Amino acid sequence: MDEKIKRLARNISGLLPEPNSAQQVYDSLQSVMKQQSEYFEHLQPQNIIKLLFYIWSYKETGDFKLGDKILNEISFAVLFETLGDIYTEDCGYCGGHGEIDCDSCGGDGSVECYQCNGSGKIDCGDCEGEGSFQDEETGTFVDCESCDGTGEDECPECYGDGSLTCNECQNGRVECPECHGETVVETTEQLYLRYFIVTWDNFIKNRCEITEGSNNITMSEYDFDRLRDNYVVLEFKDDKHADLHDFVETSEMYCSYFDDVPALYFSTINGNLQLRHHPNMYPFIK
Repeated sequence: MDEKIKRLARNISGLLPEPNSAQQVYDSLQSVMKQQSEYFEHLQPQNIIKLLFYIWSYKETGDFKLGDKILNEISFAVLFETLGDIYTEDCGYCGGHGEIDCDSCGGDGSVECYQCNGSGKIDCGDCEGEGSFQDEETGTFVDCESCDGTGEDECPECYGDGSLTCNECQNGRVECPECHGETVVETTEQLYLRYFIVTWDNFIKNRCEITEGSNNITMSEYDFDRLRDNYVVLEFKDDKHADLHDFVETSEMYCSYFDDVPALYFSTINGNLQLRHHPNMYPFIK
């Protein structure tokens, strides 16, 4: 089977740009795997790992000796770090809008006119709402000229509308008291970055084996970056969040999972290798 994988590596290597690292080989290979997902989903995940390092070896040296050497030394690990950023979510009180209906007007933006109680009319000032008055000379009743006998005048406060603009809001909406207009609220959870890697570096493997599943620091962020040519990130997640409490320090790397032969699967959606969930993968998250 290895000879078949090596032949495939030789063929695919001609399709990929010249890489500066095994990571670049994997990144380029992902594009090929995504385009040819029907083929690669039938290729065992461990063979995809072999293909990766055989391509890297062939690109670097023209043969597969380097690939065989690396494959004899690899292990897999899940590492994570937090930068201390708090996870925010849409405000549940306002539905993420930053505003709610005004209590004073019920969201209408207007309130009943206090002068006319919403009718738009007030009693005529000349006839005091009677609509007519008695002529002093004849004793007969005549219509009030001021209100044309209706007994009502237009309300001078609302100009006959019966309502006034609400002074407590803007078009019926007020700032949400929970998120103060920000649309999101902070939670007790922290954002963290998760790296699923394959590595052949002894320092990384030793530290992961010793600290796996604990709140002991595996390595510094500086060391992880310094050793980036000695591992390949098979999957990266930057939208993870959990209540980490005081278990972890910011900008430090922690190992939550370590194995020489993990259960892998090929994602046809992302065109990459992923690790099947393990019940003890995240013991640090409470």
